Order: sequence, then C-alpha cells, then structure tokens
Amino acid sequence: MITKRPTLLRTMMRRSSQGVYESSGPGTVRLRDYPHDEYCLLAKGNLVIRDANGEEQRFRAGDSFVVTKGFNGEWIMETVIRKQFVVAEDVEADMAQAKPA
Repeated sequence: MITKRPTLLRTMMRRSSQGVYESSGPGTVRLRDYPHDEYCLLAKGNLVIRDANGEEQRFRAGDSFVVTKGFNGEWIMETVIRKQFVVAEDVEADMAQAKPA
C-alpha cells in the first residue's frame, strides 16, 4: 500500500534506520514482498509507483509517501531521484529467530 499522506508507523518493538538514496538515472525497479515499512520524502525528481494490480501513483519533488511491508510492484523513476527515507523494521521477528546462548 502506498499513501501520499504519511501515517504514524507503529514504534513498539521496532528499530529504524534513515538515510538518503539517489538513483544513477531513470529506470524501473521491481519490488517483491517489500521487507519493511518505509517513509519517503522525494527531494528530487519524478517517480511513478505501480502496484501489483496496475494502479499507479505519481510523485514529484516535495511529495512524501509510505511503502508498507509486503508491497509488490514497480518504482518507475522517470528522472534521477533523490529520496530521504526512514525504514522501520520489526524487532520481534529478529527475536523469534534468535537462538538462546
């Protein structure tokens, strides 16, 4: 699910990381079962996000959106893009996989 309206991500039992990503040029990236929730602020460029059902949403510099965990679809970068992002990952899943010492 993609939304132009940023939503508050659940913070209990989560860790986050943040950064800046800049593409090397226009292009398309296919996403399958996106592994985490990600808040994005598009700082530069034009981006189309197409979900698995073919629904498209367009974003331009200044727009923000959230990509939810499990998303399937494509990022279509019409230009070089730069995004600021915050990724929220479940700690519970990591804890469940950890083995006792």
